[in-house]
Amino acid sequence: MTVLTGKYLALDAEAERVRPALMVVDSETVYAVDVAMTRGIPFVLSVPYPVSGFLQPLLPRSCPTPLSGLPERKRGPTACSACGS
Repeated sequence: MTVLTGKYLALDAEAERVRPALMVVDSETVYAVDVAMTRGIPFVLSVPYPVSGFLQPLLPRSCPTPLSGLPERKRGPTACSACGS
């Protein structure tokens, strides 16, 4: 049995015992999403990362990397309309 299988089975047994009305699931615990979906338990996904990290591929190259603390690299008189700096 793999570690994830063991975690899934343990959480599944707890969900059977507690019968939650809602689960708050961390995005790193894929087995918890599986338990909630298999049992038909509504869940919300907690993603403990800044949204800007997911948007980085969509931003112009002049916008700094999220959490870098760097200012926008301006290449003219206009500011980056995507990141607002």
